[in-house]
Amino acid sequence: SFARTAAHCDAPIQTLDLNGNQTLIPRYQCNLVVRKRRSAADVLRGVRNASSLYLTYGDDGKLELLPESTLAVQQATKAPGSNAQTALDGGWPAYEFGDGTYGISGILRNDNGEPSIRIWSRSTADTPNRASVEFQDAFNEYQQDSISLADVDDVVSAGQEVTATLAALGIPNMDQAARAVRRFLDKSVRGNTYVEFDTSVRSLGLRPGDIVAMTYLKEGFQRQPFRVTKIAPGTNYRTATITAQIHDDSWYDDANGVIGRDFRTRRRSPYGVGVPHPLAGTVVDEYGQVQFEIHEKSKENTDGGMAVALQVGFSAPSNAIRADLAIPTLSLSPTVDASGGTLPGDQTLYYAVSASDGAGNESSLSFVVRATIPSTGGTNKVTLKGISVGAGSMGFHVYRGKSPMQLARIASDCPIATEFTDHGIANGTDAPPDEHYSHANFYWRLEFQPENAATIYGAGTIGNESLGMLENELRGAVVRITRGKGAGQERVVSSNTATTLTLTTPWTVEPDGTSRFVVAESSWHFGVAGRTSPVEFEVPNRDSATVHISGRSANTHDVECPYELSPLTRWRIGGAAGGQLDTDRPGAPVFGLVPSGKGMVELVGVAFEDLSNTRTISAGTLSFNYWDELVSPTTKKLAAAVGGTDLYVDLSPAGTGQAGDRIHVGSEIMELEEIQSAGARYKVKRAVQGSPAESHALDAPVYHLVRKIFVVPFPRDFFGSPASGSYSCPISLPNARIASAEFYVTNSKGNSPTVVSCFTGTTSDGLRTLSGGQISIQVEGFLAIQNDAAPPLVMDATHSMRDLFAVVGEAPTGAPVELRLRQDAEEICRLTIPTGATQSNFVNGFGLRALQAQSLIHLDILSVGQTSDTTPGRNLTVIVRL
Repeated sequence: SFARTAAHCDAPIQTLDLNGNQTLIPRYQCNLVVRKRRSAADVLRGVRNASSLYLTYGDDGKLELLPESTLAVQQATKAPGSNAQTALDGGWPAYEFGDGTYGISGILRNDNGEPSIRIWSRSTADTPNRASVEFQDAFNEYQQDSISLADVDDVVSAGQEVTATLAALGIPNMDQAARAVRRFLDKSVRGNTYVEFDTSVRSLGLRPGDIVAMTYLKEGFQRQPFRVTKIAPGTNYRTATITAQIHDDSWYDDANGVIGRDFRTRRRSPYGVGVPHPLAGTVVDEYGQVQFEIHEKSKENTDGGMAVALQVGFSAPSNAIRADLAIPTLSLSPTVDASGGTLPGDQTLYYAVSASDGAGNESSLSFVVRATIPSTGGTNKVTLKGISVGAGSMGFHVYRGKSPMQLARIASDCPIATEFTDHGIANGTDAPPDEHYSHANFYWRLEFQPENAATIYGAGTIGNESLGMLENELRGAVVRITRGKGAGQERVVSSNTATTLTLTTPWTVEPDGTSRFVVAESSWHFGVAGRTSPVEFEVPNRDSATVHISGRSANTHDVECPYELSPLTRWRIGGAAGGQLDTDRPGAPVFGLVPSGKGMVELVGVAFEDLSNTRTISAGTLSFNYWDELVSPTTKKLAAAVGGTDLYVDLSPAGTGQAGDRIHVGSEIMELEEIQSAGARYKVKRAVQGSPAESHALDAPVYHLVRKIFVVPFPRDFFGSPASGSYSCPISLPNARIASAEFYVTNSKGNSPTVVSCFTGTTSDGLRTLSGGQISIQVEGFLAIQNDAAPPLVMDATHSMRDLFAVVGEAPTGAPVELRLRQDAEEICRLTIPTGATQSNFVNGFGLRALQAQSLIHLDILSVGQTSDTTPGRNLTVIVRL
């Protein structure tokens, strides 16, 4: 703790710790002002719940440590150097500034005679009206907790919420958290008035944190307290600019933000609206897994067609929670016995209990207890100990699950006891109580490949020798392990052979021979939202097709529980007979792509020459063949010239392409048919994807294209409607040069022909998506030869460059200006501003090495005019567009 003396501002500062040790240090090293009173023990007892402390001199000249809420305006006694004549709000301001109304000024005037004062406020986006903080609650067994408060009046006034996280550590309980967040909101919203003015030597002795009084009747301020936030000295230190924020003592009152809850209870429910627990099914399948209960039915549409609807039954969390029913407690160390039960070994189970009142109501769940069962066969049992319920409880319920978030009731209305033994009770279907549950959202997706046993498996692969898949036909789809080791995991397929699926990311739990897997589409389709069971929604009328049904619980803000923890049930569609909307697959579509900046490309102009068989189109599949500009420049070049009809391409160094991949050379796209000489030679198919066949010179760059697939949705009867004429679907693909795109649509009968568009004939040999924004490096004044003419810029992320150029405010005469841009020590490019010109040459950013995250961008001035009859140019700006 640091104390400030009442002497001149150049005097040293006396420092004290809580043991009473004292030393003197220079004032410029001090950054905190508090007060010291009596012993450290007395201090801690007296200010245990204070939000902050102050160390200052008391009336008797001794140092005192006081809670901030006991001080009015800042000082209980008038500080030396203060010009205040009377106290303000029970305390003394450090200084008084005014417009001369009461004979007090201190605000300098500008050259035109106007006061130098400026009153302003931060923008709405920079004024949080909702704040959150996390802490460990000492009154709730030090469990992780959080609180989020909003200033409702400001939210209504601004029309939006602006959120912020409170940077606070060591908050011990909900009471202090609420007061800290409330004060933060008060200072952010009600304190969003700032004043800035120039003054003279009257700023001596003032420091950031001091409270001054401001009188300025034009704005209605009469001795209004402001807290100094910044003091900036003027030229030659003759003046100073003071910036201060409006202040209100009530923000620091210990009662400000108190929630008024009884903190003596041993446990409480969490504050605010949290993420709900997952749903539970209502039936148990042959493998002992709880599933949704599904019934299929057919219904006729108004157009005579038949639709398939699924009725899904689920177990919603109970809302019959008695807030006054104490939450039970139990021992965190259950007993696991290897005999006397039927629980299988080699697993971890989680248990929780809730108190019941005998009338169908229950309390919130206790904390979750983990029981690890060793691999000792299938005769295990688990005993929960130390169960304690509060007054008003008539019994308790017991819940069990494979994870803390996936619990289901296994015992109801158990008589009050201190122990409960699970001998191997069958899985239940009742979900635990959840005050955060509001409704359930249901989604569906189609299955591409039925369930198969995993005969091929590894850290990043899974497969079966009998699959017979087409190469890369399932790229971009999702593979899910349905049973066995690793069940419940999903990964995206990066590529596939006839028997093996390769994943984009490895498995968390590697599968083995007991695992079963399916392959499904990567996107989910929304079905319906409902609060109670059952719900009903339509799925495609495709006989024998399998759909995945995912139900996810959500709170009042529609924030869903994690998908990975939510139940998923597979259902095979029986199909419905009736009139058909489409009798065949749709015709070939036409489409366009428009780069819209900031890494986005828009799919536009999707249309058909004939609208027959387009009514049930539900999705379009768009594939890009592109070069990732973040790995530019390419290291692969032609080792020999290639004629217009040659079928072999030699590379230096050897490439890493595989059969079926595509490469881009000049304006031509080639497809690899055969890899020879360990990648040093490719046998290719020329002029694919609609690109022209052309000759290529020695050392021409070779770009190995990446393929990426996007699925875009369409509502039924979309094509031919007025909305289809202005259709646009934005797709994020930053820092890419798209060489070609393929597109097809899908209706109830199947897929349309695939249409290909080639973009290699553009000026950039493709469509560049980039990432948006620009970097500007400025050098003020006349130019001179120097390295690092401006401070180096630190890149926040990796970006490709669109182009680079430079401009000057005053053109050079007699000699050009030569510039060099460097990324760390590596030269990016050189720019030249000719004599008499204000703009340099443009450098195309394609093919240049991407600007790497955390790298430094340097600007060097290599040459300028240096003789008396030349002008070097002035006010330089170098622009790098991203």
